[in-house]
Amino acid sequence: RATEASEAPSLWRFDAGDGLHMDIRATADVGAARTGHYVLPGQDFRVAQEVVGDDGIRYLELADGRGWLFESKPGVGTMCVRSKKKQLLTL
Repeated sequence: RATEASEAPSLWRFDAGDGLHMDIRATADVGAARTGHYVLPGQDFRVAQEVVGDDGIRYLELADGRGWLFESKPGVGTMCVRSKKKQLLTL
């Protein structure tokens, strides 16, 4: 069962270090269906909710409603980090 880590909006940045994009998932699961949307390396995005899954991965629900990303991926490493930019949290 997943546990909620945070429901406060926060700003994150995607950068897996490989120069490739990351597909946004339909649900909070690394293996979930892809939505057809993606984020690019260095792209900041707003997160509406953070959920830690049974797999120990922190899932990030995008504030714009496009779906979910994940903080890290087993066998790959860090995918997303909290952004150091000043947060613009107007929803």
